[in-house]
Amino acid sequence: MSGVTDDLAARPVWYLPTVSDMVFLVVVVVALRLGQTALLNDPGTSWHVKVGLDVWESGPPHVDTYSFTRGGEPWVSQAWLCDAAMAMLYRAWSWNGVVVAAALILGLAYRSLFRFVLSSPANVAWAAALTLLAAGCGSAHWLARPHLVSLWFMVLTFRWCMEFHRSATRTIWAVPALMVLWSNIHGAFLAGLTVVGCSLVGQLLSVPRDAAWRRRVLGFALVLGASIVATLVNPYGWTLHAHLGDLLFSSGVRDLIDEWRAPDFQSAESRPLEILLVLSIVLLAVGRRRINIFSLVHLVAWVHFALLAVRQVAFAAVVAAPVLGELTVDLWPALRDQFGL
Repeated sequence: MSGVTDDLAARPVWYLPTVSDMVFLVVVVVALRLGQTALLNDPGTSWHVKVGLDVWESGPPHVDTYSFTRGGEPWVSQAWLCDAAMAMLYRAWSWNGVVVAAALILGLAYRSLFRFVLSSPANVAWAAALTLLAAGCGSAHWLARPHLVSLWFMVLTFRWCMEFHRSATRTIWAVPALMVLWSNIHGAFLAGLTVVGCSLVGQLLSVPRDAAWRRRVLGFALVLGASIVATLVNPYGWTLHAHLGDLLFSSGVRDLIDEWRAPDFQSAESRPLEILLVLSIVLLAVGRRRINIFSLVHLVAWVHFALLAVRQVAFAAVVAAPVLGELTVDLWPALRDQFGL
């Protein structure tokens, strides 16, 4: 009888939620609560659904049929695949389906981030705190739009790059495959290419420069090249990249969109970012563990982007959270030494 009891005790209790599951549930519940007022509080959501309905009728659009002043002009839909998915949800379950899907994607994104921070390594409570802080940084952009998928893909891309840097895992080769999907879902695939580019730079600057270092440098270079080629697998080819380049750097559209303004630290929505920046400074100053150059390249690059545009804050937060998780190793002894606690 005792042997049977021991066997039962050794089995995993599959029906009890893990901390990762709790993070997922918290984010989903909060997002659904916001769904009553916030997730659909953007005219872009209905625009994406309309484009998606047209995609089901005639495929990805190449001509502008939506505006009066530019009707008939060439047009690129950078989120056509996600638009089609949103339209399908709308047809099946109306706006409720769109809201629930957005909440689930947010839950998956921050669940993935929590598990990433936990592997940094950080203890469970601190990993959960950093994850929820990152969620707070991005909550102003919790809108039912394709960029929510980009947030999740950003977490996956950075994790796979970090794991390759740490232990040369083969998951890094999933990045080009992800880029094929990402380049058809949202124009923020450029953020994923930036993560891989920063990883290559960070690896180049890392030491020691031995055989393992050379293999990692070559790996990142090959993945970056393959990822760039992968993003050409879309209905528009290189025209998509030209369109995004014009949108970001020469069209003047950014000056008209609030999401591209710099954060206003007088506003409440910037408070989580302020906390994240102050926490970064404190941990860099007092922590026993020195930040490695690979993580530093990513942290500096994405803090820079976040200070330039509100739209980049959510991305910067998911990069900063695992980096700060690394810096908290042996933090209590360091605080004791610094402040005599």
